[in-house]
Amino acid sequence: MSSSTATPSPPRPPRLLRPGVALMRHLDMRLKLIGLALVLMVPSAIIGTMLLYGIASDWRYTAGERLGLQGIRALSTVTDHLQDLRDATHRHTADGNAAAGQARDAAAMALRGALAAVAPLAEANPGWGWERALPAVERALTADPPAAHATTFERNGRAVQAVLDVMDRIGEVSGLLLDPQAETYFLMDLTVTRLPKLAESISVLRGDASGLLARDDGTSVDDARILGLTQAIDTHLRGVQQRMRSLQLHDEEPPAEWAEAEGATLTFATAIAVIYGATAPRRQPG
Repeated sequence: MSSSTATPSPPRPPRLLRPGVALMRHLDMRLKLIGLALVLMVPSAIIGTMLLYGIASDWRYTAGERLGLQGIRALSTVTDHLQDLRDATHRHTADGNAAAGQARDAAAMALRGALAAVAPLAEANPGWGWERALPAVERALTADPPAAHATTFERNGRAVQAVLDVMDRIGEVSGLLLDPQAETYFLMDLTVTRLPKLAESISVLRGDASGLLARDDGTSVDDARILGLTQAIDTHLRGVQQRMRSLQLHDEEPPAEWAEAEGATLTFATAIAVIYGATAPRRQPG
């Protein structure tokens, strides 16, 4: 007795797809290939669009960082000349030192040139907030009578701080302080925030101490203020040292000049502490 095995019929497509399957069976092969190509092109187009969007976003981010760095450099120059102007003004008004007066005039001229370089950048980037700091900087260019040397020094210090605040703002809006890469983030944090604050604390101590020595009428209160400024340097220096160590943890060596700068900062702060510390001649309370 022979038996025959029935051939199983192929599975039928779902009901909703049957019209489409029937249509494909009757289409010409060329049309089928064109349809297949179109189906494959859709995900390729989506992927390509996403890739181009990512490239455009990276380009905009990089362009913002480059513009921000340009602003940071320009304002760093302003800060340098403003600090020179503050120190020379303080020494000149303290005892009428002619050399300090000439240094003040030179610093004022250099500061005006730096402000002229910042102007077009600030105008094109109103988000930087430069217009809020500019009046304080311009005020530093005006001369005050010698009797106002203490208030003039403080006023010009506020102008420096206003510029540093703008630098922080540029770092935020440009993305310099938001870099997703750890090593570049630490480097930008040093460049935009920590090193400028350390440099300002050194400049304040240098200007205040030199003016006090020029007048030679300081009191124990002045000595205590100077020693407080040395502590400010120590605080900012520790912050910079921390970031330098963070760079090393990510296989990035600190700048080649850092070791020399660190040593000079410590030597300077220590020398001032010795002059105005417990071993210094006693002064009368002011």
